[in-house]
Amino acid sequence: GARLVVDIPYEGYLLYGIVGFSWAFHILWTQDMLSRGQSDLEECGSFMSLGIISFFNMLLIAIMVCLATTSWLDLFSFTINTANELWRFISDSLTDMIS
Repeated sequence: GARLVVDIPYEGYLLYGIVGFSWAFHILWTQDMLSRGQSDLEECGSFMSLGIISFFNMLLIAIMVCLATTSWLDLFSFTINTANELWRFISDSLTDMIS
């Protein structure tokens, strides 16, 4: 998008840096808010609430990578791999809780 107006040197690195900074800020901010005590964690249970928060964090990362990448095939592969890893994490966590 921006290169249509002006040529930005190291555009890819700049976009990935912004994605990384935004992600780190979001993760730290989320952790800070969760440590202050949230009513939804008490009402709905921490497992369900943290699962939903994790899902939307992964969705946000996928969207940000989508904005930073030029290859939709890479984005599709990243999204599928991320969903697969998230599903494996959730199923392993559930298996550990049941055992």
